[in-house]
Amino acid sequence: VLVPFDLALVANDAVSLARLDPRAREHPIRLALEAPLPVKGDPDALKEALLNLLFNALAAVAGGGAVDVRGGRDEETVWLE
Repeated sequence: VLVPFDLALVANDAVSLARLDPRAREHPIRLALEAPLPVKGDPDALKEALLNLLFNALAAVAGGGAVDVRGGRDEETVWLE
C-alpha cells in the first residue's frame, strides 16, 4: 500500500540506525536534507533499502572517508543521494 510520508524523516531514521554500526566511527555518516520531502510509497520498505545502501557504503568507503546522504526537492521532484 502506497501512503504519503516525509522521506526526510525516513532517511533520518535510517541514518540514525546506521550510525550505530561500529564502522560509522571510522567513516562518519553526514546528513544534509531539505525538509519536508513529501513522497508516496512504503516507508518501511524504503527505510530497509536505505539501511542496506548505507551498510554497503560503510563497507566500501576508503580509509578515513565519510558517507554523505543528501536530499532535496524542486517543484516536481524529490531526490535523495
